[in-house]
Amino acid sequence: MRVNAFFLFLLSASVSIASAEAFGQNAQISEGVRVMALSSKDRAGGLRYYINSQPPISAYMGDTKLFKGEADLLSFFQSLPPDVQRRGLWVTPPGLPENQTEEDRNRVGLLVQEARKQKVLMYVCAAADLGGRSGLVGWECTQESPSRGAQKLRCIPRDKPHLGHPRWDC
Repeated sequence: MRVNAFFLFLLSASVSIASAEAFGQNAQISEGVRVMALSSKDRAGGLRYYINSQPPISAYMGDTKLFKGEADLLSFFQSLPPDVQRRGLWVTPPGLPENQTEEDRNRVGLLVQEARKQKVLMYVCAAADLGGRSGLVGWECTQESPSRGAQKLRCIPRDKPHLGHPRWDC
């Protein structure tokens, strides 16, 4: 009788864990709003950030949105429905870390400060070779706002598109 109760406990615990993973309770870059920071070397007309149309925000924008500053970007993000905002703003910097300028890093730092003031859920990512097979770079992301998280999320490129978004799984 005790053995049966123990096995039932183990079975219920494993079902609970599988359910949590299946319902996407982990943060996912592909479900959030991914914004690309432009390099100080590549910026034209004072543009600092851009967002390509992607799920889950395709219905709320045209092809690409360009932003001159942190306030413009955060204002746009906060204009999105709460269901989209709760998935987070995911910032991917320009290129590999060794190719970023001090100005690039400072600009992302300013965005983090502003996001913390406004309590926006935001992750900052760095390019990483995580062994993805799709030819896309992987990302290592850290929650920076509303407070800094200790855990690094490793986002590996998918082999095939998923829900119209062919990017990464964390």
